[in-house]
Amino acid sequence: MDWQMPPQNQWQQPGVPPYPPYYPYYQPDPYQMFAYMQSQEKEKLKRHNNLAGFVCFGFIGASFFVAIVFGIFVAALTIGSTITGDKSSLTDTTSTAYLLMYMVEYVLMLAIPIVLGLLLCRFYLKSRDVHPIYVKRVKPSYGLSLLMFSASAIVVGNYVSTFVVNLMEQIGIAPSDMPQMQDGSVRAFLLNFLIIAVLPAILEEIMFRGLVMQSLRFAGDTIAVVVSSILFAMVHGTLYQIPFAFVLGLMLGYIALKTGNILFSMILHFFNNAMAVILEYVCINHTEEFGEQVSIIYFAVLAIVGIMGAALLWMRPHHAATPWGDNGQHLLSLKERWKSTLFSPLIIAFIVLMAFATLLTTNIGDVDSMSDLYSYFEEQAMIPLWSLFYG
Repeated sequence: MDWQMPPQNQWQQPGVPPYPPYYPYYQPDPYQMFAYMQSQEKEKLKRHNNLAGFVCFGFIGASFFVAIVFGIFVAALTIGSTITGDKSSLTDTTSTAYLLMYMVEYVLMLAIPIVLGLLLCRFYLKSRDVHPIYVKRVKPSYGLSLLMFSASAIVVGNYVSTFVVNLMEQIGIAPSDMPQMQDGSVRAFLLNFLIIAVLPAILEEIMFRGLVMQSLRFAGDTIAVVVSSILFAMVHGTLYQIPFAFVLGLMLGYIALKTGNILFSMILHFFNNAMAVILEYVCINHTEEFGEQVSIIYFAVLAIVGIMGAALLWMRPHHAATPWGDNGQHLLSLKERWKSTLFSPLIIAFIVLMAFATLLTTNIGDVDSMSDLYSYFEEQAMIPLWSLFYG
């Protein structure tokens, strides 16, 4: 029998044509398809992170624009009042004119990035994945229990904020004094109630629990809540408010996602700010000791209400209008999604800029604010030189 070369594949066997059989459609490599789907998810995650960053930078841009416009306006009125000899009421932080101007500034600083975010949702994402205002029906008993439990975040946030500020003061770092916007009158109280309690509860929640958190939710619920809380805290721009705002932001994001209803986070936000305005009004019109007693009672009641809310949630069966978590819908690992979100260039740049702005209003050592830091360093550096040349 003659020797024959063994066949290399099935198509070279005797009686089989020397070409592969015809397939009616192309069957791609599953590994290549998975890598392609991962790259598509990375790109979509990047666009969602960029949307959150654009909204935050819209806030910075709107703040600069509004500050310049109203600064020119106030300067013109001040010059005019100096020429005429009349004292401008815009320099008094408790006057009606100042409070109304402050309210208009605040509305513009938040309305501009909200409108920008809505436009980006329409033309940048080109999808309807982000819903800044979401309202789902929730059982009243469950919603009330969740609101009672969320009151504990106010107590925890106040404790964390006090602890951080006291720790910073031990090393010579202290937050700057907040401007006094109440003078004890009912007029100033009502205007502060509108500016500090009503407007932030609506505008800030639409911006952070609406646009920012919903866009970040593509990476996962936990990531969205934590990162949006960081951005929410940095916007406040003062050392005393940042720790409290972060803790409160965690609860605001949690309650918004667990209920699927942004109105619940608005209610909690409104309650926290409204009680701050009321306590300030009480402290101004009464003695300091009476104000401290009212504050102690207030936080004690909040702690009890929070414990009761936690007990009610523990006893009732699990209920949530929207599921919490990833639900197996992601091709990227949790580590990759955390890395992509936390190290997004726009998000990192926003956090760095707001941290620098916070330092500008922070008292460090003998420096009243970071704006005086250059003169402080110059003075400290010149002392050894003078002692060297002049003994």
